[in-house]
Amino acid sequence: MWKKGIAKFFLLFMCWIGTLPVCQPIWADEVVDDTESASDNSVPSSTSSYVVVGSNWVTPVANYGEAVIITLPIVNMGKSDMRDVVVTPVISTKTEEFPFEIDLTGYSLKFDRLMGENSSMNITDRTKDLFWTFRTRTDVKNGYYKIDYQIQFTNDACEQEEVTISTYVLAVGKPGSGDINGTDEENKKVSTPRLIVTGFETDPEEVYAGNTFTLTLHILNTSRKTSVMNVEIDLVAAVEGKEQDTTYYAFLPVSGSSTVFVESLAPGGMTDISIEMAARADLAQKPYVLEVKMKYEDSDANPFEGAANVSIPVKQEMKFETSTPEIMPSSIDVGSESNVMFSIYNTGKTKLYNIQVKFQADSITGGDAFVGNLESGATGNVDVMLTGAQETVDEGKVDVIISYEDETSKVYTRKEEIELFVTQPIMEEEFGEEDMEGMDGEEETGMNPWITRGIVGGVILLGGIASWVTIRKKKKKAMELKLLEEELEDEGK
Repeated sequence: MWKKGIAKFFLLFMCWIGTLPVCQPIWADEVVDDTESASDNSVPSSTSSYVVVGSNWVTPVANYGEAVIITLPIVNMGKSDMRDVVVTPVISTKTEEFPFEIDLTGYSLKFDRLMGENSSMNITDRTKDLFWTFRTRTDVKNGYYKIDYQIQFTNDACEQEEVTISTYVLAVGKPGSGDINGTDEENKKVSTPRLIVTGFETDPEEVYAGNTFTLTLHILNTSRKTSVMNVEIDLVAAVEGKEQDTTYYAFLPVSGSSTVFVESLAPGGMTDISIEMAARADLAQKPYVLEVKMKYEDSDANPFEGAANVSIPVKQEMKFETSTPEIMPSSIDVGSESNVMFSIYNTGKTKLYNIQVKFQADSITGGDAFVGNLESGATGNVDVMLTGAQETVDEGKVDVIISYEDETSKVYTRKEEIELFVTQPIMEEEFGEEDMEGMDGEEETGMNPWITRGIVGGVILLGGIASWVTIRKKKKKAMELKLLEEELEDEGK
């Protein structure tokens, strides 16, 4: 017993001094003092040097009364993986503390794993981009607002830990709303004219990878007394790609130039600039940052510079193909069943959600199927039974309705067709019970069993021929009716 006690004590002591890797928490480095970084309105901070804000973070601009996408890239700089991660922005009902409207019951985002260096040395693999959409309050003041995010996760020792990450949002309030960082009197003493991007639109509204779009930026001179001139605006898209020799820009100007010139802008004046751009076809479905660099002068030719960022969501077109349906059998009686099977292939570069299949026709019932979610390149299978409800009176077409959703739960549908004929049972129409009883055996008919079997086989064959003839007649009748309708339409024209 005393030996086990000593071994246990030694194990705990080794964990305490950090010599056993399994006991080392990924946050075990020195803690960054949050008060030091709070003095800089543009630098994010973290309470752990192992869980930090990614280098691709940019300060979002939130305009009063408008929606804004807030991006938070978090990076695991530790060696061990973070699991069961929950990220929650800290909200407040006070405008001076939280510049956004509170219109949801919860803002937490969850994901299963964030890799550490032991799993991947690639910093991109250890980075997770998180997105929230907020609406800026109408009474917000100008200035930088600090936004805190609480990150809860499980370490390798199966212990729950919490880290706080802080970033900033640049808010633009109504004219005369004042500055969150000072009084109106102090603001009047600032003579430096500043240009900011108050918003943007794209045409078309949804940007798809591989397509061109027109980007329109709204530029505001925030100075109340200083005009700016010779404004040079340069648009720089985010650089994508993991390797140095395979990097590329997410957006490229169609005209070849990404620079726009504005001659002058009066105090408090606003102007719109537009440029046509193309999104690369291989972009993943997510928002991409476009940096707006601005150089300008005042009336005394003093040079100034400014920068802003806009986040443009890019979508991938959702695509799928289906295999040729197998219908067995392709003709059934009322009350009988037919098996329908086919596959669905996700040929796009984005995930398809909640795929459902329904079969619609007056002659059949049943067949509804739920395929679920399909990742890019994945295959889903449909295997259903359709029941004949009533006799087919048309060309035997059955509508196959395939519905699916995107990541925003928007529903899309596509219709395809299969051919299935339903007929009335021939034996019930042609023969009564007495006729069938007369064929049961030699004793009742006095006929040789082989003759009886031959007669039954002939009846079945005739029934099949009659069923085939019935279907052909219905098809012919449907075609004649269709031709007659087209002739009547032509005569009406």
